[in-house]
Amino acid sequence: TRRGGEAVHKLYDNKVAVIAGDYLLARASVVLARLQNTAVTAIMSTALESLVQGEIMQIKTNEEDLLDMMTYLRKSYHKTA
Repeated sequence: TRRGGEAVHKLYDNKVAVIAGDYLLARASVVLARLQNTAVTAIMSTALESLVQGEIMQIKTNEEDLLDMMTYLRKSYHKTA
């Protein structure tokens, strides 16, 4: 579960969950662009960049290193953007 509800990847599969997340990010980007506020767009872009860095760290880091507290905290910091 995720926040009290069934997680998308459990209801469907990982591919659908990833595509759904991509869609939500795209829709949020459209809404932000309509604000025509470059500061807001810059903040969102920075958050997305950090999120992707965290995902890449998780993929590239071996399981043993993920148990290291500093590595775990750095990865978690990025993934929570």
